[in-house]
Amino acid sequence: MRDQTHDPQLHDARRLLQTEGSPSVLQQALDGRTVESRRMNARLYVAWIELKEITMRLPLLSPAELTSEQLRLYENYEKMTEAEEYQGFEVKNSDGAFVGPWGVMLHFPQLAVPLGQFIGVAQKLDGISERARQVVILTLGGRFNVAYELYAHTALAVRAGLRPDQVAALSAGARPADLSEDELLAADIACALTRGGPVPGPLYDAAVAKLGQDGFDAVVFITIHYLALGMLLNAYDVPTGRPVTPIA
Repeated sequence: MRDQTHDPQLHDARRLLQTEGSPSVLQQALDGRTVESRRMNARLYVAWIELKEITMRLPLLSPAELTSEQLRLYENYEKMTEAEEYQGFEVKNSDGAFVGPWGVMLHFPQLAVPLGQFIGVAQKLDGISERARQVVILTLGGRFNVAYELYAHTALAVRAGLRPDQVAALSAGARPADLSEDELLAADIACALTRGGPVPGPLYDAAVAKLGQDGFDAVVFITIHYLALGMLLNAYDVPTGRPVTPIA
């Protein structure tokens, strides 16, 4: 059987569906009567099935389609996503196009660079555990129903030590009572920040007393980080990625 991963006509079919819209283009193909049309039918159908599973409002960009500015950003993303924390979920598709937030930000390289610098610093803040960090992220993903964020951080949260039932509860907007005190405070701060108005004084005092000022600050900037990414992902209707074999 021919390897479809590098089939140029299949690649063209994917791009056509992404840019023109699957229903109309698929119907045009199905109306074809020539042998070549029927061949394209098959490829369009395969691409349509793929894109029903993973697509967004902006076209995914393969390396061959990138400008020089976008290519520099793409290469930075490649290096970044080689790290262990990016394993266990899909970051690129079979065409080499980035999915998730990277797929969006490649369309906005001038904004992606400063945002990436902020994210790079926010991810390295001390003060809370990795488990608490994942609790904050899942709390925000559940609050705003951010599909890709929940997909990626489900794997990362389990790797950090959260149980699947705790992950499921946070993703659904609940607050598991058996989280640690640090984790519950982190979740409460994230919720308070998204409700509007100042963080309540008693919560602020309790958080600083338990987490320290550095811990409270870390929760604030992690919240800003994932609110920004969540708004991007939801604005362009970015779906979950494909299943990936978990890291042992």
